[in-house]
Amino acid sequence: MNAARYLALPLVALKTLNFIRSIPATNGSGRTTTERQLALCVALPLVALAAFDVRAADPTYELPKPRGWSSEVIQLPPGFAPAMKWTGTEDIRFAPGMFKPDSDSFFSYAVLFWLDKDVKIDDATIEREVKTYYAGLSAAVLKGKNSDKKPLPVELSLRPPVKDEAPAGQTKKTSKRSGRKKESEQKDDKASSTKRIKRIGKLTWREPFATAEKQTLRIEIDVWRCVPKQRTCVIMLVSPQAPGKPIWKELKSIRDKFACHAAEPSRKDPPPNGE
Repeated sequence: MNAARYLALPLVALKTLNFIRSIPATNGSGRTTTERQLALCVALPLVALAAFDVRAADPTYELPKPRGWSSEVIQLPPGFAPAMKWTGTEDIRFAPGMFKPDSDSFFSYAVLFWLDKDVKIDDATIEREVKTYYAGLSAAVLKGKNSDKKPLPVELSLRPPVKDEAPAGQTKKTSKRSGRKKESEQKDDKASSTKRIKRIGKLTWREPFATAEKQTLRIEIDVWRCVPKQRTCVIMLVSPQAPGKPIWKELKSIRDKFACHAAEPSRKDPPPNGE
């Protein structure tokens, strides 16, 4: 089973699979035991429903999927983190090396939290939801794999980006022409009643899928209100790679090309850097 699928498996399915593993595969004659056959008949539908009982990604938004990347859509709050307050869907783009520890894109992905309502978003809310997400994910996957290692406390530090940290594809121009464009973009933001919050930082936890070791992730988070769709968008970019590495260019390209209301191309989203 693809490790990414654990993101969508409720704990009941994981427990059922663990139970099946405890049943002898064959009896003395080499035939599959009746108990195992019955357990599989019960478990497989549970796993299928758990993995696919999600709402499809909203067709009116566009979240790019680069060639070679995989995707996943799950419901919020996820089964592994029921304490999360955010509701809606989670649309994920996994880098090709997501679950390969020797890859330059190991555990690198972009995720859109497409939230149902106009939820309150501030630093405390972001920290609580992200920590709850990773704590639940680590615990559920480690338990599902019968690992003898326990989750580590999730530590998260976030801050606003400094002025010198220009987003991908943008340069620090100071010409009058670029200044006029910037002013126009700010007016568009104000007219659509949107406000963009941008935070960057690092998160430490026990990576449960491939290594079961302590891992430090760099995280970039953008939050804003998609007025035409009455949704709150949270885009989170994640990778253990340092800033400036090639994977960050790909991750930022996904974020920067995201359109929260693709069915209405005449209207513009706020610029990705919130300026």
